[in-house]
Amino acid sequence: MPCRPDPRQGRGVIGQCDAREIRDRTAGQRAPLLEQFYARRDRLLADFTIDFTVTLARELGFTETKFLRSSEMNLPFEGTATDRLLTLLKRLGATHYISGPSAQGYVEEDKFARAGLPLEYMKYDYVEYPQLYPPYDPFVSVLDLLFMTGPNAASFIRQRSDANAQSATDPSVL
Repeated sequence: MPCRPDPRQGRGVIGQCDAREIRDRTAGQRAPLLEQFYARRDRLLADFTIDFTVTLARELGFTETKFLRSSEMNLPFEGTATDRLLTLLKRLGATHYISGPSAQGYVEEDKFARAGLPLEYMKYDYVEYPQLYPPYDPFVSVLDLLFMTGPNAASFIRQRSDANAQSATDPSVL
């Protein structure tokens, strides 16, 4: 059975698929990347998501980026989520913080200003790439990019529509 969007789940969501079609129509060499994670039986969801994030970053060419677990830093996490984030950023010596756009709904921007730490929200304006089901949908997972473009995925991330986006071309910022 070929992949068909599930109309109950909205645009861009694959409902029923034949795995062979995904391999045939996409960069199927990336399937083992997912298969190794499907086979895992982590006790904690955090272990799975952290390892998966690091693996995806490495697949995309971010080999110099250092990943840390805040739980291993012995920080006194008190106060609001913003307070805890600022404590972590100060410990790491951060001079600038780039957050996802969804955080605008809960990050206390005034606390960043008082701490003297510039806060910026990421703009996801990457160039279009070929997708399994046109028209282009920019609101999909990085997995879609990996499957559709294979080893060229990182070049699509680095080729931002916004030529001034230094953070997207700097491998130390992820």
